[in-house]
Amino acid sequence: MDEIETEELEGTTKGQGDFVKFAPVTGNVIAEFEIVNSGGTCAAAQKVKIIGSVKGKPNGATIEFTHEEGTTQGTLRFGSAVGPKAGLEGKLTVKAGRGGLDES
Repeated sequence: MDEIETEELEGTTKGQGDFVKFAPVTGNVIAEFEIVNSGGTCAAAQKVKIIGSVKGKPNGATIEFTHEEGTTQGTLRFGSAVGPKAGLEGKLTVKAGRGGLDES
């Protein structure tokens, strides 16, 4: 599994219905990473940004994110605020104590 480190994010449930919304603490860039051309013909080889926010659905202490739900929200974008919709897949588990997140 590949991992991408994010900028510092904050979460809120206020006004989010059954979801938890995550957005950057400052600015609008969630993450920046490089797509590398490893000898093939990858036209997308470049440094890219993921912009915006994303909502996950809590299930107990675990917040689940699905690619389908993320792209349906339309708040996570590839490259710029008007770029193509992006999504993510994974789980985040909240644990008691300082720094209590377990991401997968």
